[in-house]
Amino acid sequence: MATISAATLLPLLLLLPLLVFFARRPRLVYEWEPDALIVRTGLSRTGTTRAELTEEGLGLRLFGAAVPGYFTGTFSVKSAGGGRVQAYATSARPGRALLLHLDSTTYYLTPVNPQAALQQFHVH
Repeated sequence: MATISAATLLPLLLLLPLLVFFARRPRLVYEWEPDALIVRTGLSRTGTTRAELTEEGLGLRLFGAAVPGYFTGTFSVKSAGGGRVQAYATSARPGRALLLHLDSTTYYLTPVNPQAALQQFHVH
């Protein structure tokens, strides 16, 4: 019978959370509530009520994750007031994206239909 030593088991246990994180597909969920659009990621929840469209893609990644189909974190975008956005996007170069403004932060989203999402702000 083979035994596993503590020196072998400890690194495996430390790597397990990383393996689980990278093995599961990252998720972005957009939900409408009566007074705002709610964006949920695996670790956060953000709500906003002001929006506009942009045709500009994400610029340089300043902090965050950028893997195919999942772009989150701080990116540069010239069309945003301060030049920086918090991205919750599935593409870095969409045809159009939605810029959401909340306090002093601008969020960059890539819903399937950005124009329809923008119109929701006028309905709610």
